[in-house]
Amino acid sequence: MPPLIQTENLWKIYRTGEIELAALKGISLSVTRAEFIAIMGPSGSGKSTLMHILGCLDRPSRGRYLLDGVEIGGLKPNDLARIRNQKIGFVFQGFNLLHRTTAIENVELPILYDGLSVRERAARAGEALERVGLGDRRYHYPNQLSGGQQQRVAIARALVMRPQLILADEPTGNLDTRTSVEIMALFQELNRDGITIMVVTHEPDVARYASRIIAFRDGIIRSDRPVSRHTDAKEVLSKGLFESSKDARGEVP
Repeated sequence: MPPLIQTENLWKIYRTGEIELAALKGISLSVTRAEFIAIMGPSGSGKSTLMHILGCLDRPSRGRYLLDGVEIGGLKPNDLARIRNQKIGFVFQGFNLLHRTTAIENVELPILYDGLSVRERAARAGEALERVGLGDRRYHYPNQLSGGQQQRVAIARALVMRPQLILADEPTGNLDTRTSVEIMALFQELNRDGITIMVVTHEPDVARYASRIIAFRDGIIRSDRPVSRHTDAKEVLSKGLFESSKDARGEVP
């Protein structure tokens, strides 16, 4: 079985007039199925650019990207949209919820045009909300939910299409420390269910919950190492071992 993600000599170059800026410089990367990866690096290091390419939101300037054995570079926009919808779930720092719609309506958004009946859509969205522990909040609006609950709704929305891959860009950036650990516990649970998780973060205390850490700097991979014994978020919560790292973020490993 091929890797879920394979990149070969991936470059991304932005041009403004005669000026060129290379955001990615020859990235070669392999991700097997059901891995949990944290991508770290300072602002401007290329980590978010890579996530946009892996999520089929952008195209590389050169190099190859294969997702589930399919080369992405030559696909038409409609094919890219189909792959995004069927294989990838996205979670963002700002939650990106529609504030005038309920939790279940937000979760239904990816399947509105999927040919399902109203009842089937509601059942799928309700199932996703149950999976993230918000089955009893399905008719609440975002302003009636805490930040952690809003992020859980966003994760349910990412799950509703039953993706193989979840890409999360700074998913704990707007959350307090305990809530951040709760979200990482949820990601670990989803990963144990076989979903590949890739989290962009600049917080070492968030990255420690992954099983592999890839550190970026200046558009290249500075290090790529497995975590020999990653931290169990549920254990941290049960023992109250979490501590604030919002004011003292360490150096990238």
